[in-house]
Amino acid sequence: MLRPLRKLLVAWIPALTAALVLGPVAGILAAQLTDPAGGPHATLLVTQTPLLGAACAIGVGLLASLAGLLGVRIGTPNVGLLCAGIVLTWASVRSGRVDEIIAVSRDSPFYRFVLEGLLTALVALLLIEVIRRFRRQTPPEPSLLLSARALGAGLVAAAFTAWLFAVDAAKGQTIAAAAASGVLGAAIARMVLVSIPPRIIVVIPGVLAIVSPLLAELTTEDAVRASFEGTLFRLAWITPLDWLAGGLLGIPLGLAWTDSIADSHQPEASDGAQPSGDPAPAPTVAQRDA
Repeated sequence: MLRPLRKLLVAWIPALTAALVLGPVAGILAAQLTDPAGGPHATLLVTQTPLLGAACAIGVGLLASLAGLLGVRIGTPNVGLLCAGIVLTWASVRSGRVDEIIAVSRDSPFYRFVLEGLLTALVALLLIEVIRRFRRQTPPEPSLLLSARALGAGLVAAAFTAWLFAVDAAKGQTIAAAAASGVLGAAIARMVLVSIPPRIIVVIPGVLAIVSPLLAELTTEDAVRASFEGTLFRLAWITPLDWLAGGLLGIPLGLAWTDSIADSHQPEASDGAQPSGDPAPAPTVAQRDA
């Protein structure tokens, strides 16, 4: 009786630590950033003090990596990604919205968002390395070409999904759009290449964090007017930190969805015994990711 309860409590430690301890600290760090007028409408690099923003990015990245480390050591890589996403979501919620940033600065923030996307991608790479080094098992890695093909398909699916959901700059909407893109992007990538590791899929929101503001900068003549009229390129509503936070929340859900479908189609012998002469069944996708 006590052993299953103890296992359940231990399994919840990473998520609870991320949600109740590490996440609030990340939120406090992000809340220190201010816009040129001294208000809260700022992000990591679109701020009155970019050096403080860079330091904040390092702190938030380390907190997210610590949450990912707890998740991957106690649970699985999927748990590690989810816990890191929880921490980053705290920071994302406490940072500024695109429309409010534009309203305060009366200028386009997207060229700075491109640099911020690069900074966010470094946080993603740090998380990828943490999961690679501290995972409990080391399954065979797919080839770079196969992984790139799966990531390309997932990237297209993720961008389209985010475009459908990103109807305005409200924080709940932008994070939800990024999370939905993580779900479908991960699902499509896993369908194309069933052996793709969860940590590799983190590349998708990392790329979108750079590409979406770059496209917005290249395609928007007057960002201030487009923001006020609500005609801004939809993916431009999502800040780089929104991309990574929402993506890390959605990727484990997308992988769990595809894993459940794949596992439900695993062949089973009628009497529980393996027929003679047949090879043993391959491990499930979830087992390979553990």
